[in-house]
Amino acid sequence: MYEVDFVLPRRHRERFWPELLCATPSPRVVLDSPERIVGGVDAWIVQTWAILAQKHGQERVRLVERGEAGALCVFHYDHATLRNGVHLSYSVVVRADRPPVPLADTVIEQNPAVHENRRVRYIPHWPQPGLIPRNRSRGGKIERLAYVGSDMYLPAYMQTADFKDALAAMGVEFVHMLNGNWRDHSTVDVLVAARDVPACVLEVKPASKLVNAWMAGVPIILNEEPAYEALRESPADYLSAHDARTVLSAVNLLVSDPETYAAMVANGDKRKVDYSPENIASAWDDLLLDCSRRRRENGCVDKSRRMICYWLSKLYNRVWIVMRRWHD
Repeated sequence: MYEVDFVLPRRHRERFWPELLCATPSPRVVLDSPERIVGGVDAWIVQTWAILAQKHGQERVRLVERGEAGALCVFHYDHATLRNGVHLSYSVVVRADRPPVPLADTVIEQNPAVHENRRVRYIPHWPQPGLIPRNRSRGGKIERLAYVGSDMYLPAYMQTADFKDALAAMGVEFVHMLNGNWRDHSTVDVLVAARDVPACVLEVKPASKLVNAWMAGVPIILNEEPAYEALRESPADYLSAHDARTVLSAVNLLVSDPETYAAMVANGDKRKVDYSPENIASAWDDLLLDCSRRRRENGCVDKSRRMICYWLSKLYNRVWIVMRRWHD
């Protein structure tokens, strides 16, 4: 058994979740509002708290505004600060797609290619909440190719008339699923995802687009990224492409070869089981049980020493960001 506090500062609640400002916030508010779970804090902190509190009870899984001395606390990177008490508690910090974590007893990484050790643990990102799968009555017809991801990553070639005209010649329409509008896959036949960012950013990105494609029952075309490569077990997991020519070639393969399309859908049905909310909740349980045991073994924290470590790490991060040319 474990008891854990998920840290969600008041400012975030006031802006995005005013219903959670009460003394006993209800997990159902979150679980019944999947369309509001868009950002990393909502996905990693608000959603995880809601799922585990619904499973274990709010006496054991609490939502707090600040980490307290001696408690087991889960923070998102953005809120893992001295102001929010990261130095006071046994701190579990979700790095998400951020630079190295300045201070944490345990760091949660979302990229399956990460090297795990006593301090670093991998937990899969939750699948898209409220995801609407492809309508299976569409069969093998391919009429819509959807780009999924932030518009800041939309490759230039996908915005050209030549690219869209080439798809139209195959009877395929190109559509955007942008800025959090990632739930409804009911009329999507193929997905494509790509982004042009530094390698250090790709090292921390999750495999969410691939897992969500499996959940949706939609074949996906992807750039090679560490997270996707780490999960790949067969060619049926996804098709690889890196420019307009290879994306169009992959779409043409799926249009002209219904057996390949059907095989990828069937493969996704098998792969998605490992990334169900139930299995991810169990992974969280295992992690928090281990952290609870280690918290008891470690005893009291040295607050002054941890504050110094925090500021030294913050200085290191500034150098790291410049040297690695980090941008996201």
